[in-house]
Amino acid sequence: MSVNSTEPRILFRASLVTAVEEHVKILGFLSKLVTSDESLKSSLKVCDEMIGNALECLKETIERFDEFGKAMTDVKIDEIRGTLSYAIIDDETCLEGFDEVMEFDFSSCQRNIELIKSLRGYMKKGKELVSNSLAIVTKILGGLAKQVDKSYLVHPIWWNHL
Repeated sequence: MSVNSTEPRILFRASLVTAVEEHVKILGFLSKLVTSDESLKSSLKVCDEMIGNALECLKETIERFDEFGKAMTDVKIDEIRGTLSYAIIDDETCLEGFDEVMEFDFSSCQRNIELIKSLRGYMKKGKELVSNSLAIVTKILGGLAKQVDKSYLVHPIWWNHL
């Protein structure tokens, strides 16, 4: 996806869409992996589930963001940040399963080192994209929300109801 905009909301949404696309690729990669190694099979199954969860978090974030529109408040920003944090945790949980295999079953690790390296490569990009989205929502959109939230300083909110 190519985005030629400096509008923070457009950049944020584009970053989310790119993260979704990358997680779909990771799921596709995982579905092609075949091994007879039982400990690795178990890790692949957990990883597939975790990446599926991360993908759902990303899709949910896009839906929420679209619902919020331009009315971004600190509470809404926190909701989005929380959901993106869950996606990052799911990505990390996927990789932790392979770390355990490498730590406790050295022979399995040696037999499957290329597969694990390939997966780590795919996962690195996916995690970075989610982290970028989290940074955008925290630093840029969070700053915009604070500007909107401070608009009440001109006159109290109850003033509008007089």
